[in-house]
Amino acid sequence: MSKLYVNDIYSKTGAAEAINIDSSGRVTLGTPVYGHFYNSSAAASLGSVATLVKLNLNATYAQSGGFTLANNEVTVPMTGVYRWSVGIQLNNSSARRAVSFVLYKDGVLDTQNQFNHFAFPYVSGVSHNNLTASSIVNCNAGQDISLYLREYDNNNMTVRVDHFTMDFIG
Repeated sequence: MSKLYVNDIYSKTGAAEAINIDSSGRVTLGTPVYGHFYNSSAAASLGSVATLVKLNLNATYAQSGGFTLANNEVTVPMTGVYRWSVGIQLNNSSARRAVSFVLYKDGVLDTQNQFNHFAFPYVSGVSHNNLTASSIVNCNAGQDISLYLREYDNNNMTVRVDHFTMDFIG
């Protein structure tokens, strides 16, 4: 049986360390690929519409590995599978039954990331709710990811994306 002893493995250009193996055998990978985005503006009014509305994403909390954010869309840096999660604040001015949340890839609804009818108690008057969702999405390098929401009672509500995170898993 052959053995290979190494401490570090570098990128093919030799410019950056890709993998480090410490004295205990723990492997530390090079640059991780993740992004954490949110809406830094005031909550947006969804209005009384019965169609999907694109949500605001306009600020980056942290990112590594080449994500970009423009026009309320996150562009992924690499081809592969990403784990994502979202937290959305919903402020309702009147009774509400349900909302739907979907992920779009390059302006097209991703049917594998479509979440219909998040239900809320049908309470008359002002209420504050939080919607959270997470899943995985398969992307090609350079694809744009955007978030959309629809409400079902034609009542006004305000919406703010508290966080949208993505990390590359393979």
